Order: sequence, then structure tokens, then C-alpha cells
Amino acid sequence: MINFFQKNRLKLLAGLIVAACIVFLGLFAYQRSSKVAINELTIAIQKKDSKRFQAICPTFSDGTKISNATIDLFFNEFSKAPSRQKVAKIFLNESAFQFKNKNSYFKEKYFLPHKRFLTLDNAENTKVTIENQGNFFDNLNQTNLGPFIPYLYQFHLLLDNPTYGIINKKQKVDVTNKTQMFDVDSQKIYLSEKQFHQKLLSIVSDYYLTMNQAINNNLNFDKLSSVSTDRRKMIQAQFDEIKPYLKRYSQSFQTMYLNVDSIKVKGLSEPQATFDIYIDLTTSMELVEEIGLDEILMDDSKNAVVSLQFDSQNKKWFVKDIDFTTFNQNPEDWQHSVTNSLKEVNSASWSSDQANAKSLT
Repeated sequence: MINFFQKNRLKLLAGLIVAACIVFLGLFAYQRSSKVAINELTIAIQKKDSKRFQAICPTFSDGTKISNATIDLFFNEFSKAPSRQKVAKIFLNESAFQFKNKNSYFKEKYFLPHKRFLTLDNAENTKVTIENQGNFFDNLNQTNLGPFIPYLYQFHLLLDNPTYGIINKKQKVDVTNKTQMFDVDSQKIYLSEKQFHQKLLSIVSDYYLTMNQAINNNLNFDKLSSVSTDRRKMIQAQFDEIKPYLKRYSQSFQTMYLNVDSIKVKGLSEPQATFDIYIDLTTSMELVEEIGLDEILMDDSKNAVVSLQFDSQNKKWFVKDIDFTTFNQNPEDWQHSVTNSLKEVNSASWSSDQANAKSLT
């Protein structure tokens, strides 16, 4: 009878040991499961805890260490605490992360990110500063920014291009599945930016402002700006030719509009830009009596096609042509436009009487 109880007690003890082992192994395996690893990553991102993050993501997939700065960049992309489901979707993407010990029940699970970079193409022509949440990158000495943990990043770009000028731009860069290339010299980047549109219009405005100064300065166009030397000489020659027949000449404007959808840029090293403008320009002239035409000639053409040429030697855009022989358009009908409006009407006038009076003094 005693032997019977002893045998049953041994069996019971053995069963308890086996059960304890199973529970222990199950707990041990659970602690090393992908579920726990994802939970830890979720908490790490929510709390922006880099040490906790590095316990699950200790290195990149090539074995190199992940810097705290790289982890912080990754953390900063989460404006609000991510859910466990979102974190799982990110880290279980095998094209972005190596799932180490995936098929082992008892080995700890690690997610090793594949290195990602942002490659700047044609950066030799453009000074680029990239900012993300207060972290700055400068490409003066490099064209590959990174490495980054695979994800969708938003950068603030400051591009300073000798041809297209300075623009500030927000740019989303998705390096989840592969390294991305960004062509900082692409015309498409600048053609879509308001800063470039305003730059084009300001060139035309400067042209007319200095032209009015020239009219007020006895039709002397030596200081006419935003034009090439050859065009300045041509305009001077035209006014010198008609000056003997002029009694009065005046011009005024205040506001101009540019039709953004009409902008076209052709060429690379010395591109040419064309676009439609509307300007509230009014020009009038009165001829000397000998001509036999005593009426004042008025020109209030408002619509024009502007052609600008970039001069690579002077690194400036010049007015090549302003053609008013085009069809009438109402800027209110343009879907996308920019405006340049002076605080007051800019006026200029010249008369032969004033010019003669000055010459006598």
C-alpha cells in the first residue's frame, strides 16, 4: 500500500515538474516571440526611448551600429503615438527589415533595418540644406545623406541654384523599400514653386521700373536693368531715332500678373523662359507739329508674352522680348497666378520743352 502511494506521488511530482517545464518553456518562448518584440518597439517609439529601441534593433542589417541621431530622426516622424498594428506593419516588412531568429522559438527576436540613403543628384550646381525636426544636413561635401531607418520622412529643403534662385520646399521622401534619388537641379522642382514664379515677375517689374527712371532721365537708358547690354543699346537707339519727332512721352503702371500655367522653360546651361503676363501699363505719346498729327497716341495694351534669357556668364535672367501682339486675357480667369503690385502707381514722363529748358541751364 505504501509503495502504491509512493509510486503515485512520484508520478504526480514528475507531472508537476513536466508541467512547470512546459510553463517555463512557454513563458521563455513568449518572452522571445515577435509579439513581445513588437510591443517593446511600440513602447520605445511612443516614449522615444532609444535604449529600449536598440534592444530590439541593435544594428543595421549589415552589422553597423545605429546612431542615436538616426533613431531620433525616425522617432520624430511619429507626430502621435503609433498603434501596435502600425508598428507591426512597419517592422514586419521584410524588404525593409531583416527579421533575425524568425523561425526560432527560444532565441530572442531582432529587427535589423536595411540601410537607406537620400542621394542628391546634380548637387554640384546647387547648394542644398536639408532640415528635419531641427536636424540639419549640408551636401557641400557629400551626395548621400543617411543612413536612415526605412520609413517615410519629411524634409525641409533650402535650394540655392544659380539659375533658378532660392526656394524653400517641403519634400516627402519614402525610403521604406529603397534608397531614393533627388535631382536638385531638375527644372520641374522650380517650375512648381511660387518663389520662382515671383522671381520671374520681379524681373519684369524691375525692367519697367528702371525704364520709367530712364524716361524721367531725358530718355537715357544707360541704367536700364534686367536686360543684356545689346538690348539696352537697341532700346536707346530706338528712342534716339524717334526723339526728334516726340513732343511728349509718358508711361505708368502699378500691378502685373503672371499666368503660372503658361510658364515654359527650354534649355539647360542658358535656359529661356516664356510666360504670359497682364500689366496695367499705359503709354502715351504726342508728336511734334511738323508731323501733322495733333492727336495724342495712346497704347493701353495689357497682355503680353514675355521671354527671358538666362546669361550663364553674368548669372542673371534678362528680358529678351515683351510681345504685346497677343490675344486678350483676363487674369481673373487664370487658375494659377502670382501678382506683383507696387504701393502706388509708378509714372514717368518726358517732354521736349523740359529737355530744351534743361539744356539751356
